Amino acid sequence: MPKRKTRTKFPPVGTVLKKQVHNDLVLAKVVSVNESTGRVAVEMNGVTYSTLSAAAKALTGHATNGWKFWGLE
Repeated sequence: MPKRKTRTKFPPVGTVLKKQVHNDLVLAKVVSVNESTGRVAVEMNGVTYSTLSAAAKALTGHATNGWKFWGLE
């Protein structure tokens, strides 16, 4: 199994992430950061997602690397 990447930079709580998806600008606000687990929770359209990847999957319909999807990596 590949070794997990250790993150050194996390987006601050309150940061608004932006992504163009199917001609729509999607905004996701960082609501919590857990540096020990590497999880960044975001709120998007009134729904809170526990990880960046969960929010990305809600938009795309398939699993994806949330850090890359939101342009943080």
